[in-house]
Amino acid sequence: MTLTQTEPVRPPCGRPARAVLRLVAGGALLSASVSPLAAQSIAEVQVTPETMTLGVNQRQNIFAAAYDRQGNLVPSAPFTFWSSDTLIARVLRDGTVVGVGPGLAKVEARVRSRRASLAVLITGGDSVLVPPGSVLTLDPTAVVLLPGERASVAAHAVLEDGSPVAPGRITWKTLQPDVAVVDSHGVVTGVGPGRSIVQATSAGGLTAASPVAVEPAEFALSRARLSIGPEGAETLRALVPSQGNRPVRSGIQWHSSDTSVAWVGSGGIVTGRAPGQATVTAAGFGQERSAAVTVHRAPEAFVVSPPAAAGPIQLPVQGTREVSAIAEAADSTPIPDARLDWTVGDSSIIGFDAATRTLRGKAVGSTTLAVRLGGFDPVVWTVDVIPGLLALDSSRLGLGVGARATVAARLVDEAGKVLGPASGLEWSSDRPEIARVSGAGTIDGLSPGRAVITAKAPWGRTATAEVLVTGELMVSSNRSGAFGIYQLRAAAGDTLIPILVDSASNLQAALSPDRTRIAFSSNRTGSYDLFVMDADGRNLRRLTSDPG
Repeated sequence: MTLTQTEPVRPPCGRPARAVLRLVAGGALLSASVSPLAAQSIAEVQVTPETMTLGVNQRQNIFAAAYDRQGNLVPSAPFTFWSSDTLIARVLRDGTVVGVGPGLAKVEARVRSRRASLAVLITGGDSVLVPPGSVLTLDPTAVVLLPGERASVAAHAVLEDGSPVAPGRITWKTLQPDVAVVDSHGVVTGVGPGRSIVQATSAGGLTAASPVAVEPAEFALSRARLSIGPEGAETLRALVPSQGNRPVRSGIQWHSSDTSVAWVGSGGIVTGRAPGQATVTAAGFGQERSAAVTVHRAPEAFVVSPPAAAGPIQLPVQGTREVSAIAEAADSTPIPDARLDWTVGDSSIIGFDAATRTLRGKAVGSTTLAVRLGGFDPVVWTVDVIPGLLALDSSRLGLGVGARATVAARLVDEAGKVLGPASGLEWSSDRPEIARVSGAGTIDGLSPGRAVITAKAPWGRTATAEVLVTGELMVSSNRSGAFGIYQLRAAAGDTLIPILVDSASNLQAALSPDRTRIAFSSNRTGSYDLFVMDADGRNLRRLTSDPG
């Protein structure tokens, strides 16, 4: 079965006749209905005018129209325009033709696979001048090349006010062809070591020059190792360290040792194809440089801590805090080679070490830390750097067995002024069998004794509180010979727990209202005086000294 199309026939009115589709099968002519979408397929393109004559720097629009097979105008057809010689005529995106230099060029209007052309004649010889006051400049202003390397130099004409103007046809030459040569399009090629000048001259007599240095040197790759995922891409660049790390413009051939793992294009763009290892090699100018490429498993999850939705990360000036971000595969195992891109919003407020994932506060303020993994939305934390230290609202408290109390953590400045509540703390007890603490700072007294409760902030600061847990009753007893001080628990009334037992007589023990100290009378100095000690018998102090 063969599908053929007749050539369109232009009717006298200038509008193309309908295209006729013949479906030929065994010599029979078949007819078929055409859908509205097929009816709008472009069958012919026309341009007006068919010829154009312009002077240098003159402009004129061309009109392009597209028609479907029924001869209907196709509105908003996506035209592109092309010139056979941009040194004679160039075409802007809107179809405006600009005269550049004397000569004849062909201009085409293209849409999909259809095109139409017109002949453009640009008149005026070498006597045609750009406007008075124009200046010719070259870009780049200086060229450094390896022997055999190529670079393009462009000529631009500008008026005194900086507005561009077409320079017309440019003639190129170099002063030392044994060092560098230049073609008619401004492409400079390094020939041998040395220095030269590339010079451009416009048809109107404007000139400009750029120095060219050709220096043999070694090149290096921008990265020695790459880690990408399947379908991920990274760009390797050939750089010349001895020439300011400039990129090598041409002459580099790229090769991958295993194209089933990683493919590399002519511009050094490395694309991952499947998990594995490969080596990408850049060769040119008698040199070879290689980079190791790892294509890791495809990430299926991106796990970060703390969650960004949990609220701002707080840390004080000079304080540190770690964050984590892990790419995980489908089996929930980490992918250590997955590339993570970290960005700090304001580096004057925080610093970030990507190797250790550690934040450090630099100055009071608020900023952001962001991490990106290809294929996932970026995670952005708000980071508040505060001037505060960590403190508890009570550094010492007493509890009876079975009693409960809560301590609150606060942020304070160096003068002790409260700045606000502290959150995200880790609570612990050094003697959990005596006093237990919850994640909210609630303490339960479990048995008589002393414990230290610690609150630790995410950035490393700590604050502590001493907890003294006591029984229900303090008594004096001479069961050891002299009177000692004991505590008694209601749950074990026949068991005395010694607090202070020595050779002196220690009498009339009384527990302080906050249950942290015991006052008592003792003759340990010869006569009876008042003494005080912690509720567990430590830190004994004499309060009175009366020889009577």
